[in-house]
Amino acid sequence: MLGYSQEQLAGQAPERITHGDDVGGDADARGVLLAGDATSDRREKRYVHASGHVIWAAVSDTLIRDRDGLPLRFISQVQDVSERRRHESQLAHVADHDP
Repeated sequence: MLGYSQEQLAGQAPERITHGDDVGGDADARGVLLAGDATSDRREKRYVHASGHVIWAAVSDTLIRDRDGLPLRFISQVQDVSERRRHESQLAHVADHDP
């Protein structure tokens, strides 16, 4: 999806491939989950493809805790929604401009 190999991504911080304007939202979402204010988070954010273009993704994060309630790991699901976002942008343009 992002044009990187598994080896290139292994051990890298997510901020490395996250669009700069979305890094703060990631930190905020993790903070809410770690504080126990929510058990999962869903948002749309941008990643930067290896070639430099932006990829929009729907991200669902869930924090898994141990028996004592301490955080163990995050499970994340990521789906490319770039095409849907592109169509939404085109529809918005058509709605706001006379043919």
